Amino acid sequence: MAYYCSSCGKPIATDARHCPNCGHAVGGAFDGVNAVPPSASQRRLVRPRLGRIIAGVCQGVAVTYGWNPTLVRIGFVLLACFSGAGLVLYIVLWVTAPEEPLLLPTAVTYPPPANPQT
Repeated sequence: MAYYCSSCGKPIATDARHCPNCGHAVGGAFDGVNAVPPSASQRRLVRPRLGRIIAGVCQGVAVTYGWNPTLVRIGFVLLACFSGAGLVLYIVLWVTAPEEPLLLPTAVTYPPPANPQT
């Protein structure tokens, strides 16, 4: 399972203490000697681009809270079948949760092509 920064949503190493992209402390970060647990205010629901089936809502909820994505999907289906709330909640989260940013390579400047002399 991939780990994502709760602040910027970019992938990070499993043993990282700070996000290399934005510098925020992530789960397992240390403040001197004591461990600093991630607070609820640092959690940010994003819809990941990898591992999703329809829109990534269930995968995003699972990554945000550290749950199993299959169990989250089953929960949404059961809620949709028995009360319809699962479908409404899924659509609301689909509209409100931002999609994970693209991980594009940094812009590289190439030297201009040489003029061929003919």
